[in-house]
Amino acid sequence: MIRPDKGKFPVTQYFGEHPEWYQKFGIRAHNGWDIGCPTGTTLVSPITGTVTEIAEDPTGYGLYVKIESDSEGTLLAHNQQILVQLGQHIDEGQSVALSNNTGNSTGPHSHWGYFRTPRDRTNGYNGYIDPLPYLTEESTIPPMVFNDQTKIPKELLGEDQDLEIQQIRGLLKDGKRDNLDLQNVRVSLKECQSRPPEVVKTADLSQVSRTDLLIAIIKKIFP
Repeated sequence: MIRPDKGKFPVTQYFGEHPEWYQKFGIRAHNGWDIGCPTGTTLVSPITGTVTEIAEDPTGYGLYVKIESDSEGTLLAHNQQILVQLGQHIDEGQSVALSNNTGNSTGPHSHWGYFRTPRDRTNGYNGYIDPLPYLTEESTIPPMVFNDQTKIPKELLGEDQDLEIQQIRGLLKDGKRDNLDLQNVRVSLKECQSRPPEVVKTADLSQVSRTDLLIAIIKKIFP
């Protein structure tokens, strides 16, 4: 199984987080992953299966699509557009939707729900479970260590402002579970403002955008 964004964007809320937000909806806590992708991001099917449901839920999932097989199922919510048809066979990795923030959403993202078949709707999460144990190794982003030769991946150097905001929000929400290991970075806001980039020797700042410096500072403040 793969992530619907192919691992390109930060997870801003994981499975089981913030029970205080979700108990009023009759579930124990967050029952999926929220992925901070900008509006219009092409999302792919995490699994191979058949489209079993396409619907509009104005007070909840917004425009969503559900795909199921004999052993598992997945749901992608808050979409702008669905690219597949009801009853259509879908292969893992096939494009199925464009992301947005329809329904009960505070900003552009994709809510990804996952369940095993038969679905246990009595588990406190309406049958959904944490997808992490079922992800294939190649679908995850390995930790990144900063050193003198580090070049920031293109995924973190996008010019889209929404993506930058989602990256920073994701780190603020849970600095311990992002994909960056910044233990070797020794920068401070004062140094970034007062010194030219070449003075900082622990990273090649000529390759680092302003957003990446902010991410480094946030990680230092929230270890």
